[in-house]
Amino acid sequence: MLLLLLIAKLIIEPIYVESVEEFLKKASLPDSTLRLYQVYPSLDSLPEESTFFRVGLISANTFAVYFKNYQKTKISSTVKKDDQEDIMADDFVLLFLDTGGYGNSAYGFQVNPSGTKRDFVLSEGGDNVEEWDGKWQAKAEITDYGYDVLILIPLSEISYTRNPWGVKLGRFIAGAGKFQFSNIEGSFQSLSHMHKVNIDFEGLKSEESYKSSLQMRNSFFVRGWTQKQDSLSFNRLSFGGNFRFKKGTSTVLDIVVKPDFSEIEADVKEISLKRRPIFYPEKREIFMEGKELYSLPYQLIWTRAFEDISFGAKFYTKSEKLSGIAFLLNEESYDTLSFGKINFAPVHGFNLGTSYLWSPTSYSLASIDLSGVIVPKIGFGFQSQISRRFDEKSNLYYVRFYRRSEFKGLEASASFLQIDENFVMPFSPIYFENVREYSLNFGYGIPLGKASYVKPQVYFDELRDLTSEDLVERYLNFEISGAKGPYGMGLSYVKDELAYLDYLPEDIRYYSFGGIIFSYAPASYNNVGVSFMKGKYLGENSDNVTLKLKISPFNLFNAGVNLQILRYGEENTSIFQIFGLVPIIKDRFILKPYIEHNRDGQTETLYIKNVGYLYLTDYISVLFFGDAGWRKDTGNYEMANRGFSLKLKLEF
Repeated sequence: MLLLLLIAKLIIEPIYVESVEEFLKKASLPDSTLRLYQVYPSLDSLPEESTFFRVGLISANTFAVYFKNYQKTKISSTVKKDDQEDIMADDFVLLFLDTGGYGNSAYGFQVNPSGTKRDFVLSEGGDNVEEWDGKWQAKAEITDYGYDVLILIPLSEISYTRNPWGVKLGRFIAGAGKFQFSNIEGSFQSLSHMHKVNIDFEGLKSEESYKSSLQMRNSFFVRGWTQKQDSLSFNRLSFGGNFRFKKGTSTVLDIVVKPDFSEIEADVKEISLKRRPIFYPEKREIFMEGKELYSLPYQLIWTRAFEDISFGAKFYTKSEKLSGIAFLLNEESYDTLSFGKINFAPVHGFNLGTSYLWSPTSYSLASIDLSGVIVPKIGFGFQSQISRRFDEKSNLYYVRFYRRSEFKGLEASASFLQIDENFVMPFSPIYFENVREYSLNFGYGIPLGKASYVKPQVYFDELRDLTSEDLVERYLNFEISGAKGPYGMGLSYVKDELAYLDYLPEDIRYYSFGGIIFSYAPASYNNVGVSFMKGKYLGENSDNVTLKLKISPFNLFNAGVNLQILRYGEENTSIFQIFGLVPIIKDRFILKPYIEHNRDGQTETLYIKNVGYLYLTDYISVLFFGDAGWRKDTGNYEMANRGFSLKLKLEF
């Protein structure tokens, strides 16, 4: 227990060296106070599969972290491409780095034993995990005792202040289902109780050089493609670019000209039983970095709706307690738009924000939000927001209280939302307006021994019309899930009253299903999940079957299958997808094939796509893809579209 208390209060002193080799030499000597301890499935201050770490600064311009991981459990490392969320089911090490020092957001770095990496930005509360695409290095080596990982983060890639930085380190052992962390307090996705790192800011060479010069990182692309759509065909040539200017340690201006969707990978689709649109996540670079600065407790802007941007600019800056971000876009469907946010951190773990959205022809909106962690030890916090559209004289009110607990104990949240009439904008990820919504969620994790747990959970949500108080939708879900090692099973019951489908008879406006879920997941690309649900869907007896399979044959490439079938009465709806990732030359030449078949009643579509990434040098890359689609209403398939695209990208 004394060791746990010492670690909880630990202040980390970095190693200051001039080279990577010198850092590794010093870091490879274990320090008994700089180690991780097991927090799940049981608390263990001296786990047999131990982890030691060291933190350092190399040449006063690169932040470095070294992990030495001892492991008897079979190593799971299957994900082959960077920035894939699938890495969460591999073995991995994890670093949270709060360079602002006010506990509201942190950079996240994940690396598996093969050296595949993922980065993101985590906002306090754990509800905002935003992808981030920084230029940093990860080196991993599998050894006879386990594996080592070295993370190197150039200070020129991150924004930081002179506040004391915070770090939190972790490790996941997939085959044993064990989590290790550097601090017993707080939860997996919480920035509370981070360790302080004593940084010698006066000695940072990079900080002085940043103040005296302007950094630039630019890219330019040329894209040509040919496309045939039904009886129409065309050939096009386009060009665009990304231009970045960075001043000091935390001020960035990004300018983009004609960014396109060519680098967005195929979305893993699903059938929406609620008959609503599905809002797929953003993946374009301009909207990724700094996204946490303009995120709201209740998000109002879905940037994937901005498909045809001719020009865009993004500016953001951070200081000890203040941060701000602003976008200016010229988009064909919405003309000129500007939106942004200013954040103020009055005390550690709290954030006060004010944001705006403005268009000269249509939209005028302002918001204020406040969020924070009230009791850090148990992860209890809140989020609140008030937004007003001045052009429509319409408001949105939102408040949420939550308690986070990923591993064991109580997890709960309660929220209230009110959206006035005429509030929703076409690029908002909101389906209803003129409604009042109440949501409750309760779950309790119960460890049952070595890598085993059971967790019952209840979720309730109700929407009512603001004017008439009539029911719009009521959703109830109860499930109990459990796992033993890589094996998982769950029982689920769900009922959703879809009162808003007023074109249907009142007694069939619902669906209800009960069923069972099985999973086997020893690694990210060595897992299978199957669910069988039976019940009623819009008045008809119905079955819903889902299969998700991911494999890594001979640990050489990744392949996956996604199948969902919904049968109700005489109607059949299904989605079948095959996707893969084949590294022809590691980190240099990668292929991503994709096949999709959809059935909706009597209509069937087949879509095939293959994307290739060729990295000729660190500054020159080629992206090419071909796609084709077929459609069948009756009779045989007929080609609906086909195309080929080639994109050359230069970075300088």
